[in-house]
Amino acid sequence: MFVYQADSAAHCTIETSRLRLEPWNDSHFDRFASMARDPATGLSTRRKRLEPEHVTALHEQSLATWKAYGFGKRAIIEIETGLWLGYVELTPGRPNRGSRNEEIELGCVVAPSRGSEGIAVEATLAARDEAFHRCQAEQLLGLRRVEETATGRVLERAGFRPVCLFELEDGIVVEVLRIERSDWLETPEGRVRPTFDSYRTAGTGGHETR
Repeated sequence: MFVYQADSAAHCTIETSRLRLEPWNDSHFDRFASMARDPATGLSTRRKRLEPEHVTALHEQSLATWKAYGFGKRAIIEIETGLWLGYVELTPGRPNRGSRNEEIELGCVVAPSRGSEGIAVEATLAARDEAFHRCQAEQLLGLRRVEETATGRVLERAGFRPVCLFELEDGIVVEVLRIERSDWLETPEGRVRPTFDSYRTAGTGGHETR
């Protein structure tokens, strides 16, 4: 079960050692749209360039998710340079993607040029801890195309384990991975269970800012 409405901590920015994870807003749209024009980013599971109307719909959906659930997409900003590097997101489960409505799915997209620097791992760990700590999730799901070994490694670094394969409507096969709350509680971050006001992300010395 997870939080269905925003609380006072929901729209806080989360900082890790290198990254600032900002709740989604209109200022992120242009960079999101630019990323969507490049199929290589992996923004689309189907690996195709997204049309402008689809990009706008995804942006508006992200804003609506924050309003309805108190969690959602966060822009990944490099603290040192201020560069916009992609996003990490928590979304309600979608049965057409192998998850149930009461579950939360975690996803992360980072600019390909920065894909080998551990940024996706750092952002994924922070989003995982937010989901289990603030949102009180019982489990998290992650998806990857079966050939995406890098995405699988990121999720496995965060404690996700393979569950099953799932075929999307157009025949693309994805692997569903899951981490249970009980497994997270065995991690250093889960054992500490700090209040969100003193939130620390996994191994990064991160904190919440307002």
